[in-house]
Amino acid sequence: MTSDSVEFDVLQERLQRLERRINGIDCKDESSVNISDSLNNVSSRLNAAVAGREKIKNVLKRVDEIEKYLDPAIGEQMTLEHTTKLNVILANEKNARETALQLEKVNELKTVLDSEHIKATPSFSGRLAKLSKVMIEQEDAVNLVSGEVRQLLSSYNNIISTISKQFVQWDEIVTKLEMRSDAMKKSKK
Repeated sequence: MTSDSVEFDVLQERLQRLERRINGIDCKDESSVNISDSLNNVSSRLNAAVAGREKIKNVLKRVDEIEKYLDPAIGEQMTLEHTTKLNVILANEKNARETALQLEKVNELKTVLDSEHIKATPSFSGRLAKLSKVMIEQEDAVNLVSGEVRQLLSSYNNIISTISKQFVQWDEIVTKLEMRSDAMKKSKK
């Protein structure tokens, strides 16, 4: 016997065991299912349904590849290698240490947040509301005074500007008079 015939016999034996499990051990009636005939029938129907449909044929050709990607173990195969993961962790070591130090500091300062002063804060809400009201009133008063000060500064600037213009005009008049006076003195000499 050749190797192929042994394999065929083993396969035929496995099919017969499978048929016995499905149909029962002693079942020889017409309702019993012949698996090889059923598989052959399904295969021929599938081939007839696919005939002339290229897209379906292409999908069926790629069934093995699709099953490979649907396998949950593919995630482990496609993930980073152990050394690459180690390099990524080592590259982020400084950030991890800084984060750990900051978390320790937060943990140390947690006692401040749990202190009686912080816990008593709600009892001061009435006083805080009164202070807020006073602060708002003072802010309004400051805004009013600021507006008045701006108006006074504007008036002051206008007055100074007018006085400066008047001085410039007087300076021009005095300069002209001095020039006439000098001219008269020269003409008399």
